[in-house]
Amino acid sequence: MITLLLVSIAALVIGLVGNFVILRGIERQLLASQAQAAAREAAVIARFLDRDLAEGAAPTKTMSRLQGVLNGSGSHTEFLCVLDRDGRVVVHPDPTMIGMKWGDMDMTHLDSGHPVPILNVLRERQPASGLQAEPNEPAQLVHYEPVSNEGWTVAAHKNTAAIAAEFSALRWKLFGVALPTLMLVSLVGVGLARSLGARFEQELAAKNASLEVRVSERTAELSQALGELQAAHERLLQGEKMHLLGELMAGIAHEINNPLTTISGYSEMLAQGHAVDSAKAGSIISQQTRRVVSIVRNLLNFARNRPVERVPGSLVEVLRSAEELIAAELRQADVALQVSISPDLPRVMMDPQQMEQVFINLVRNAAQALASHGGKRRIAVRAVTDGFWVAISVRDNGPGVPSALREKIFDSFVTTKSDGTGLGLSLCKRFVEAHGGHIVLLPAGSEPGACFQVRLPAFDPEAAARRSRSPFPT
Repeated sequence: MITLLLVSIAALVIGLVGNFVILRGIERQLLASQAQAAAREAAVIARFLDRDLAEGAAPTKTMSRLQGVLNGSGSHTEFLCVLDRDGRVVVHPDPTMIGMKWGDMDMTHLDSGHPVPILNVLRERQPASGLQAEPNEPAQLVHYEPVSNEGWTVAAHKNTAAIAAEFSALRWKLFGVALPTLMLVSLVGVGLARSLGARFEQELAAKNASLEVRVSERTAELSQALGELQAAHERLLQGEKMHLLGELMAGIAHEINNPLTTISGYSEMLAQGHAVDSAKAGSIISQQTRRVVSIVRNLLNFARNRPVERVPGSLVEVLRSAEELIAAELRQADVALQVSISPDLPRVMMDPQQMEQVFINLVRNAAQALASHGGKRRIAVRAVTDGFWVAISVRDNGPGVPSALREKIFDSFVTTKSDGTGLGLSLCKRFVEAHGGHIVLLPAGSEPGACFQVRLPAFDPEAAARRSRSPFPT
């Protein structure tokens, strides 16, 4: 009797251990299947993100659009985010997460079961899947997929609630059948457990096959939807290009037609001998010819779109160089220039040639605005910093910018000067934004004139993550 009891207990223990082993295998296979689905989706998303970035699209808009497509396709991907090579969050559905150092966390690798620093995964640039738990949050299945032509990595976070629910139902079903059977027929419990295990393995295989089919269908739907979005996006871009080209050609025709009409009129007067003052007519023709040359040169600079070659540099040297180049022109126009530069001005990543052209354009615009000013003509250039941003303001004491033009002062062919081309400020805006900065016309205050401010990010890697939360005060 005792022997039979011991044998029954041993069979029961062996059966329970066998069930536990089977359940662990089922759980691993379910996680592996979900990881494969996440890998497929993340690979498709990384390719589209890489392509959109190459076309100049904003990564936040691209990821938001892809997240919407995934949600509509029934995918279990809870959310997508993008990390840089140093583990900082670049794109995230929650704006407060952007700039956070995510790479300091570890994840449990699915294949080896060992903890792996996420930063190592990002720097090795290899796809990887694992279980990851944020502080005070349940574990999630995450797949990391590198973006080919960027130092970024897409992280697809899978909702593991479906896996847990399916596994829990399967676990209780197995114990509900196995335990009574083991207690009643303990002598043959081991064989029965094997039979039940084989049956559940078959069910698992069928579920995996069904899951593979669903994943393939969803992936095909996602690819088709993204293809349609790409085609629509390309059609929209083509239409926008044609519209902008029409505006550009109309502006060119308008800007060049005026001086050419003047040149033609005075040339005919000289040719027919009707000019009362030939020297004055020749001076006007020469002046209008120089204006045409200036318009063409500005158009070429505007359209050339030379790649920015940024290096860490001192804005002090750029400002002093611009001051020397414009000094003779200001003396001739009887304009006093005052330059004030903070002694603790940090370096910035910049193309010195483009930044010099920006400040020369701003000072020249201010001097031209003062041409009709009857009093003392002054231009003040001031450079300050808050540690995260460097701000350079150019202020004059002239008539200021009319309120009707303030909103569109940076648009092409918009000017307050009778002989202006309207491309100088538009070119400045392009250069500054290519450096990750901003250029703004500050609100008109109690002081006369206009004030333009250029803001550039300081070259400080530690401050980069905090810069977005510390905008330079106006």
